Amino acid sequence: MKNNYRGYALALLGLLIGACSSQPTKVEYYRLPSLNPAPQHLCSDAAVQLQLSPYLQTSGIFFQLSRSQWQAAKRHRWVMPLAEQLKRIAQRQASCEGELRLVVTDFYADNRQHAVVAGSWKYRASASSEWQQGPFYAREALANDGYPALIDALDNAWQRALTEIQQNY
Repeated sequence: MKNNYRGYALALLGLLIGACSSQPTKVEYYRLPSLNPAPQHLCSDAAVQLQLSPYLQTSGIFFQLSRSQWQAAKRHRWVMPLAEQLKRIAQRQASCEGELRLVVTDFYADNRQHAVVAGSWKYRASASSEWQQGPFYAREALANDGYPALIDALDNAWQRALTEIQQNY
């Protein structure tokens, strides 16, 4: 009789373990939409240089939970490194007649349904030895809930920041 209970207990344990192991969680991958059209022009790697804050050098998309708490999404990731995406977009928009250096310190969703892009820039025209520089900041409201809307808002904010940078040099 004792062996029967042991057999039932093992079978029940097996069922419980099987029920707890759910299907693998699906990972969603994202790419900034402005990379989709074929580029009309592309500046060289030397003309546009980009550096990301260390926290952004992960595959997870970042969002702000509170004033002091941040999290990288585990199931919502960049399909290619964020630095590469941002640099490609900048290479498409830059004038290619000088050197542009970008430092991106913020690229995330805040806790108020906005995409935030911030950092600093330095530009030197080809014929000049002087650098112009300044900060950049762009904030874009999400049109809808969800990651696709966040990616669109981040893309729009990045493009707006690049346009403002170009207007300042």
